[in-house]
Amino acid sequence: MVSEQERRVHQLLDNPPPLHMNERGELVNFQIDPKLVPHLRDAVFPGARTMETGSGVSTIVLLALGARHTSISPDGGEAERIRTYCLDHGISVDEYTPIVARSEDVLPTLGAADELDLAIVDGNHAFPSPFIDWFYMVRLLKPFGTVVVDDVELWTGSVLADFLDAEESIWIRLERNPRFAVYRLIGDKREALERSWVDQPHVFKNSDLALTGHVRPTLSSRVPGQPATVRLRRVVRRTWWKVRN
Repeated sequence: MVSEQERRVHQLLDNPPPLHMNERGELVNFQIDPKLVPHLRDAVFPGARTMETGSGVSTIVLLALGARHTSISPDGGEAERIRTYCLDHGISVDEYTPIVARSEDVLPTLGAADELDLAIVDGNHAFPSPFIDWFYMVRLLKPFGTVVVDDVELWTGSVLADFLDAEESIWIRLERNPRFAVYRLIGDKREALERSWVDQPHVFKNSDLALTGHVRPTLSSRVPGQPATVRLRRVVRRTWWKVRN
């Protein structure tokens, strides 16, 4: 038997409303990939905290799933259209917090508390916005939280996903397809955000080391100079996650 929650999500995906205003002042619909919905469902539980840069159909899906959700977008009209759709279709907006602003202005002010279960990078896709959004939302992510990088068909999304693909000691890739990529944080997020470029596999691999004086080492899962206890914790976390799933 299909639950009321599932019925609303299917209704939304089958007939998504026009929420976005294009350059000509026309309302258009930017549909999400239906394959993303199971990942959103896995990340949302009663009381789950979620955040996205940008807003749209994914916002409504998360609210329908019961998330305590924050969206950050400079388009205030979009937030109102989302509220209207939800109220017309029996979806509560009591836990919806739309922030009408540019994400690069808001995210740095939110601190670094472990509070997000899910973060979606889907705002401005122009360089360097996706990287800024990812950095500041990861500061808010809980251990084993989920990050979605949307629109990886665009260069900025693809570069961010390529970087995360190589961070195997910190992120587990749950899915990557031509539209989006999903990752689970299994390492210390301080490592994810504060390491030197020489300790970031994708950056190191794609740099011209002949001009830096560095010698390219044999590919290894180790981070140079890292204590053995830290490496052991990584192995345990990754093994635990694979066994659990």
